[in-house]
Amino acid sequence: IVLPALRKYEPDFVLVAAGFDAGVTDPLGRMMLNAGSFERLMKRVRDVCEEICAGKLVVAQEGGYDASAVPFHGLATLEALSGISAGIDNPFYYPAPPESAKPRHDEEAALKNAEGMFSEACMYWDAFNRVGSS
Repeated sequence: IVLPALRKYEPDFVLVAAGFDAGVTDPLGRMMLNAGSFERLMKRVRDVCEEICAGKLVVAQEGGYDASAVPFHGLATLEALSGISAGIDNPFYYPAPPESAKPRHDEEAALKNAEGMFSEACMYWDAFNRVGSS
């Protein structure tokens, strides 16, 4: 929902509060994200910012409560922003499950679903309908 909203609003710049409490080992969030997840999310935000506001993006780290994971999540975010890989993996993560045990995600279907949710939100969130309609 966020990326279509950014495209619709076309802000002059984007400010991201980059909290890492969604990490798999975080004692509060535990939303199953790892460093690679944060990297992929930030790449998407970076790419949209390049598209809509000449890459004007401010990222502030604001959360994450697993002291052994936050540095690796932050590094992954910086790698996504810079396009440079440090080649450092988090040594504290458990080994990845075998490929057959991993859930299968259809990224294209998920994005299409998010765009549909955005269209539905437009019906109830009038601000989206006013943007760019002049």
